[in-house]
Amino acid sequence: MNKYKVLIVDDDPAWGAEAIRRFEAVGMNATFHHGPFGTLHAIRSNNFDVVIIDVNMPKLDGAVLARLIRSGVAQMPVLLCTNGEPGFLGIIEKMTGLPVVSKATTAAEFVTQVRSSIKPRFAAARAEN
Repeated sequence: MNKYKVLIVDDDPAWGAEAIRRFEAVGMNATFHHGPFGTLHAIRSNNFDVVIIDVNMPKLDGAVLARLIRSGVAQMPVLLCTNGEPGFLGIIEKMTGLPVVSKATTAAEFVTQVRSSIKPRFAAARAEN
């Protein structure tokens, strides 16, 4: 069985610990990276299947970090993550072109949304390595 690797980028260590628990509860490997700086190096150094980035981080907005990742570092799925009402999440999705998952969803729904974003070609490529 392929064990997906998830990178969580957020400035809130308590949320990072919660997200790790959510993923590990279903057998996924999760790594927390505190804040945006150093994220590109972490991605280059590891074989993540998906990156989840907090929208509101000091000094470097999550959407900007996502564009940096997608512009050349890696072509893996990138999701934005934040608290907020569904309408707000929809606005962020529309503005960024990236899927947004709510921190306020249940653990099961959160994991399901992230899992569905992992493209089969990334999972297949990892299985071959």
